[in-house]
Amino acid sequence: MEDQKDRKKTEKKKGKRGISYYVSYVVTVAAVALLIYAGAHFYTEYRAYQIAGEEYKNLDALMQVEENAGSAESTAEETTEEADTETTQTLVDEETGLPEVSVPSMDIDFEELSSINSDFACVIYVPALDLTYPVAYSSDNNEYLHETFQGTKNASGCIFVDRDAARDFTDLNTLIFGHNMKNMTMFGSLKRFSQDESLCDTDPYFYLYFEGKTYQYRIFSYYVVSNRDSTVYGKVTNDSYESFVDSALKRSQYSSYDDAVDFSGRPLLVTLSTCFGTAHTENYVVHGALVGVHTDADSSR
Repeated sequence: MEDQKDRKKTEKKKGKRGISYYVSYVVTVAAVALLIYAGAHFYTEYRAYQIAGEEYKNLDALMQVEENAGSAESTAEETTEEADTETTQTLVDEETGLPEVSVPSMDIDFEELSSINSDFACVIYVPALDLTYPVAYSSDNNEYLHETFQGTKNASGCIFVDRDAARDFTDLNTLIFGHNMKNMTMFGSLKRFSQDESLCDTDPYFYLYFEGKTYQYRIFSYYVVSNRDSTVYGKVTNDSYESFVDSALKRSQYSSYDDAVDFSGRPLLVTLSTCFGTAHTENYVVHGALVGVHTDADSSR
């Protein structure tokens, strides 16, 4: 009887050890599988970044900030000095009615960029972030989420203008989208404005370079917003312009903004937008107001 009881106890212990071993084995296999998946995902992401980086690096040769352009800080100082000049001495662009201003000098091959991509719109330059990219027009806002400027399928995508925007940038607010890349490429560096306010204090401008003409935008607001926000992503009209600006200023993280823009004349706006966080429910936006223009009939090669 005792031998039989001992055998049963031994069998139970073996059974428990067997279950424990099985659970441990399953956990180990799952952990290894997870590591393999994570590694594969990391490698895929890394390769996508690398490929896109190489493509855009090649495009850099077509969009060079000239060495004699001066620093972002000196350009901002020149613009401030011009703004302080008496109105009678300020040159005004006949087409836009905007004051002619000094802008960072860039050597841009518009012809080559257009031949690479027929959707080519302009070149964006944000001196404070050392951000320079070609911008594409989009017929579908999903198109350039996973396609580079050169047409390669890639998660880095391309910076692009909202599909519903006027192609001559005459909307009261024009949306420009770009990915928030982990390696700070594309619009990944925009959030640096909130991390270091001195960046915008040093040079609060960004520029859109078109063939023959450059538009200067004064940054007046940046903040995190829901990606479904109807104010930011809705159509800005004559009736909603003031409320749009008021909302942007109230929500802004740009605490040292000093009312540098005169909104009474309703300057045209551009909003730079990128995703924010990992939940894909929020975006980071930067608002700029068109305050100056630089005309250069010989801006292309």
